[in-house]
Amino acid sequence: MTPILLVLCLIFQCGSAFMDIPVRDLPDAIRDEFVKIFMQTLNFFHTCNSSDTQEVQYLLYNGKHLKQPVVLDPKAPAEVDQEKPTVFIIHGWLSSPNSSSFPMIRDAYLTKHDYNVIMVDWAKTTQTAYTHAYCALPIIAKQVAQLLCLLDANYNIPLEMIHLVGHSLGGQMSGLIGQNTKEFCQKPVDRITALDPAGPLFLGLPESNRLDSSDANFVQVIHTNGGVFGYLLSCGDVDFFVNCGLFQPGCISIDIKKLLDSLVSDVTCSHSRSQQYMAESIYADNFVGYSCKLCPVACVSEVHKPKTTMMGEYSPRNAKDRYLVTTASSPPFAQKCNSYTYGICL
Repeated sequence: MTPILLVLCLIFQCGSAFMDIPVRDLPDAIRDEFVKIFMQTLNFFHTCNSSDTQEVQYLLYNGKHLKQPVVLDPKAPAEVDQEKPTVFIIHGWLSSPNSSSFPMIRDAYLTKHDYNVIMVDWAKTTQTAYTHAYCALPIIAKQVAQLLCLLDANYNIPLEMIHLVGHSLGGQMSGLIGQNTKEFCQKPVDRITALDPAGPLFLGLPESNRLDSSDANFVQVIHTNGGVFGYLLSCGDVDFFVNCGLFQPGCISIDIKKLLDSLVSDVTCSHSRSQQYMAESIYADNFVGYSCKLCPVACVSEVHKPKTTMMGEYSPRNAKDRYLVTTASSPPFAQKCNSYTYGICL
């Protein structure tokens, strides 16, 4: 790690610092895997050997704690308000609760709704090589599931009032948490929203090792960078392929020859954009999806009377299958279409 980056990590949380530097300045192990992910050449043939516990903090925000969170004791989380629905927000690789657009999602919930918002802080694990965070994922998912079952059993906060919102590795973790609650307390969580869930090393895994539609009563997936940092295929009750789910308008194209000189935030722009879409959707239900059976292979909406549904916070519980969503290149991103023909919003 360079001296400049070390200073930044002491002042801010490292996840934020990582986003604002060129790829070449990442620590060696992180940089090597970052490049392999971008080039779609990352492989992992080793057995995961994570410790039994990982350091995780749970940061509670609600009407009483809007600016300064309460750090919950996972064995006695008495500060969670049992009268309110609860949203868990889970960040991904190279991120932290205060990096990228996670504060936007948190503040949107606190502004628009009277909720408990709990940020799952596992940044000490995500500031390492991707394969290390990948191996730690099942361990941390079990720890979070144990907290959820404790809230359900002893604090009158039922899993029916729990919504998990996870980005990247956090999206995949949400699925594993849901699997574990069904095992630990014989109940599913109510809802999962996976924001461009991580793709590297997950494609081809059995459903028991990744996010899938059985992990909650309702699983919504928002795809923005499939095949690179995100998961390419459908894996929820409803899957939204935003701008075909590959690359997002407003994000610059990355020249492979100049990858090492590119900012990490520019390279991951499409992957991170799902967070901004989610935050905007909490304020208003303006993201309209049009049925797209061939997405992401062929992003063409159905010509004759395509089905429509809303993407994001207010996606209806009966939404099923695949949908195509078109956005603007800058906020506000949502585009309400009068009609949608051959992938064009009119």
